[in-house]
Amino acid sequence: MKVEKTFSSFVLVDYNLRIISEVLDFTNTLQSKGYSPNTIKSYLDNLKVFYLWLEREDLKFYDVKSTSITSFVEYIDSRKAFGRVPLQYLIDI
Repeated sequence: MKVEKTFSSFVLVDYNLRIISEVLDFTNTLQSKGYSPNTIKSYLDNLKVFYLWLEREDLKFYDVKSTSITSFVEYIDSRKAFGRVPLQYLIDI
């Protein structure tokens, strides 16, 4: 899972370099609202962490329940990802 640059923005791709379609819809919405490529990349970097957690938990994004959020926060804490606090990830997703 990684964030890849395109001609005009960024996309989130899986390990087979397939674009994550639901995230592409989100990216397109951000572009249509005039968000900068760097802002979009920042959102995608956080979504990448979320999708890595989904993979670890063997979940699809539509399977996440409010009770799962604790597990996601614990995952973020265990990674100490980029020095960001869990709240920022939750705001972005």
